[in-house]
Amino acid sequence: MNTKILFIGGGTGGHIMPLIPLVKVTDAVWEKHLLTDKTENDRLMVEENFKDLGIMAHQIKSGKIRAYVSLKNLIDIPIIIISVFKSYALLKKIDPDILFFKGGYVGFPMVLALKFERFWGIKRRKIFLHESDITPGKLYKMLSPIADGIFKNFGNHPLFYYESNRFPTLDKEGVGTRFKQKLLIFGGSQGAQWINQSITKILPELLQNYQVTLITGQGKAVKAQGDGFSQYELLAQTALYKKMAESDLIITRGGASIFQVLYLQKKALIIPLSGSARNHQVENAQYFAKQGLCHTLDETKAEPSDIIQALALLSSDQKLSHTLKQAPIKPAEEKIWKILETSLEDR
Repeated sequence: MNTKILFIGGGTGGHIMPLIPLVKVTDAVWEKHLLTDKTENDRLMVEENFKDLGIMAHQIKSGKIRAYVSLKNLIDIPIIIISVFKSYALLKKIDPDILFFKGGYVGFPMVLALKFERFWGIKRRKIFLHESDITPGKLYKMLSPIADGIFKNFGNHPLFYYESNRFPTLDKEGVGTRFKQKLLIFGGSQGAQWINQSITKILPELLQNYQVTLITGQGKAVKAQGDGFSQYELLAQTALYKKMAESDLIITRGGASIFQVLYLQKKALIIPLSGSARNHQVENAQYFAKQGLCHTLDETKAEPSDIIQALALLSSDQKLSHTLKQAPIKPAEEKIWKILETSLEDR
């Protein structure tokens, strides 16, 4: 019987895309499954990025409980209850030996299903979690007591700690010859609106100095055009990573994509999403800025025109170029996989 692993993540690209390299290094004899949220965005990300990786995809509509008062919480409660039963049914159907949680609301009902199993002594499966952000999320707090291993990009944990640095990364791509600097801009799925609107307003000025590529997010295409400007709603992860590698400067949010940017030693202007859960994007950006690895811009205080000045400072920062070359950002998927693989030996 094949050993089985279930990868869990959904809701945003930062909860799904980082799984790609880990799935790639998973031993071919293992039966691989992926659980994401039942949204069109998640479906497209899986279809475009995982279809050739020999993995079986599953989707469950998870719902979520918000930290603020909202009628949507009442609407989502029955959805969550149903998703717990569906998660438990999926556990019985797949019967995975290892579950690897990357994040997202889709993990919440699966955690409850796992706790139900353990309470009744049905089965004890190996559970691992990866946390990309400085501040731990709700899923981290729920899983910590029952996790067999916790992979983190920042800090320590008394149960288990492995400094993954960059979890995980793709192979570097070559960089072609160009004249104007290439500027890549992407705000993710939830954080694209402010960036898209701002870039649209200053695009003529930007095109004087840069070739601009804007990843708008699904359904968020902008009405803008110009010589040297291209836009995409979505790009498969390998295509997006290639765009990163080809770029001179990058504007992005403060999520997990920071690690890909830093691994490629790219000068980046990080504009953390204001009001993100736990304010984790701001803390992530501040951490790397203090290390001298990026520049940041506060969208709550900035005007679109401030982006032009921030890019000029970023481009001319020679110290940043030197610091990036010394940054200890390394791929970790091989090491993470080795730990997952050997975790079953003590059962």
